[in-house]
Amino acid sequence: MRILYKNNRLIFYGLGFFFLLGFIAIFTVSKSDLHLLFNNLVSDSFNPIFKLITYIGDGWFIIGFLIIALFINLRFFFTAGISYGVSSGVTQIIKNFFFKGELRPKPYFEQFFPNEHLKLLKGIEVFGENSFPSGHTTAAFSFFICLGLILRYDWIKILCFVIAILVGVSRIYLSQHFFQDVLAGAFIGSASAIIFVYYFNYSVTSGRFNRLDQPLLRYLFSKPYNE
Repeated sequence: MRILYKNNRLIFYGLGFFFLLGFIAIFTVSKSDLHLLFNNLVSDSFNPIFKLITYIGDGWFIIGFLIIALFINLRFFFTAGISYGVSSGVTQIIKNFFFKGELRPKPYFEQFFPNEHLKLLKGIEVFGENSFPSGHTTAAFSFFICLGLILRYDWIKILCFVIAILVGVSRIYLSQHFFQDVLAGAFIGSASAIIFVYYFNYSVTSGRFNRLDQPLLRYLFSKPYNE
């Protein structure tokens, strides 16, 4: 784990700072006020950007990335694929069993703060329940933090981190989730990415996966390494 941290200090520092600020925010600002702070940012200038960014966290989008990864590097395919699958499974269990029916921003404000009118984007279907945690944020962090931890260039690591953050922000911007939902999804996705990147790439048994460092077609038609 020490080598993983050493090779990815930028990502670990970024995640640490993000979660620190996030936990401070949710313990010092009310759920409603925190959402209104983000909602006040809604404007015609940003709407097209966040409408597009939010789809990066969609399951089909991530699956598309994973299919591409099949033809680039199988080790990354399994690392990111299992990270995405496990983290999404955990999120769905929490969402549908422990917090089933948890109100999303629109019905929450309609019920508890009827005098507050959220800025909602036209053409976006706003969901009503099962708000906690954010599935899109979980997916984005599980995939892009995984990608950032594996790729070696610092600018790519920063880019992956920023993309994951922007997907989370987009869920609040579109009033699909509260900040708490996004923070929880980011934690689940990041934890899953770190665990599986370590297992497949840095653990003492990671050498057994060396043959996976090739595309699918080459793997299928290549001979196994000699024992």
